Amino acid sequence: ATGSPKLNVDFYLKELGLERWFSYDNVIYATGEFNCKPAPDIYLIAAERLGLTPAECAVFEDGTSGITAAKAAGAGKVIAVWEEGYPSPLRDGLTVDETHHDFKDWKQIFTSLFEKSF
Repeated sequence: ATGSPKLNVDFYLKELGLERWFSYDNVIYATGEFNCKPAPDIYLIAAERLGLTPAECAVFEDGTSGITAAKAAGAGKVIAVWEEGYPSPLRDGLTVDETHHDFKDWKQIFTSLFEKSF
């Protein structure tokens, strides 16, 4: 789920080779058909599309409104990721399950998230 428009989704899937991991049919993006973050709609739609409850989902977010939306949707885990040196998205008492400043240790992040080895 992303607040980005289709043009951005197309670019990232193709240029970063993400289509090998993500089915385009399961990517929820900004279409104007639902409320934007901080409303939980995007995460509720994404969970439903995947056939999961929000509690069975993990959300990686870099912004305050996205974290707020994920928590409001009832996501099972909310992980904040933002570059070191930039302002934290954790404001006004907002909390998350984990924080990371990059994905260099992606194997460790996903192993701890799914409790299995990659």
